[in-house]
Amino acid sequence: MSRFFVILFLLLAICSYAGNVTIDGDNKNISVGFNLGVKTEIIEKRYDNNALQVAIKGEYDINADQIWNQHINKIIYSKNNGITNIRIVLEDKPEKYDVASTDNGFVAYFNFKEKVSEPPTGGGTFAKMIFSILIILAIILIFYWLIKMFMKKTYMSDIPGIGRSLGKIDLMPGRSIIFYEIKNIVYMFGLSGDSIALLDKIEDENVIDAIKTGFSKKQDFSSYFRFFGDKAIKEEIEVSSTIIKDKVESLKKRN
Repeated sequence: MSRFFVILFLLLAICSYAGNVTIDGDNKNISVGFNLGVKTEIIEKRYDNNALQVAIKGEYDINADQIWNQHINKIIYSKNNGITNIRIVLEDKPEKYDVASTDNGFVAYFNFKEKVSEPPTGGGTFAKMIFSILIILAIILIFYWLIKMFMKKTYMSDIPGIGRSLGKIDLMPGRSIIFYEIKNIVYMFGLSGDSIALLDKIEDENVIDAIKTGFSKKQDFSSYFRFFGDKAIKEEIEVSSTIIKDKVESLKKRN
């Protein structure tokens, strides 16, 4: 009877034994040892989905809750039908791996590609940051310039069916004169800051035609010169410009 209890005690001790896991090695080569208390028979070993799967004969408990390594994420296991399946989840894919039985369990070997430390890139990062800031500033300035040009062109824009803007003359920073045509009359508005004032109105048809010609030719007179070189066009522009300048000078003297 006493022998029966001794045998039963040994069986219970074996069943309740929890295998320990140890990890040895360096950054490139590591070994994961499973100390199960007995020599194990390896049924299957394969690498799949960034994990090494090992199946051994017999059901064993494995204590691997606190196992951690820079190459190993976790170790999990399951028991079923007299077989223990162990899954070693890795952080990196090994170049080589192997599994071998030992007198106390088995060992898994891994060979990883040595990680080469990248040189510090502080200077390059700073240069990239400065370059990015300059690009952003350039984009902002371009948008500002486009908006400014658009606002210049659309300031006192045409009123459908009533009138249209003929052009604008800048006297000095912040002060301009705008020529605006309504029906057969050209109005001269003075623009100073946020204020607008009516300066004069022109009803003479010859003067109006000359002003219109001056503003229309001013926009593309250079292209005329380039392709045709017509002196008559140049003289016509000069006459129109003279009339506009005379009007501006008379307004200056009046003020």
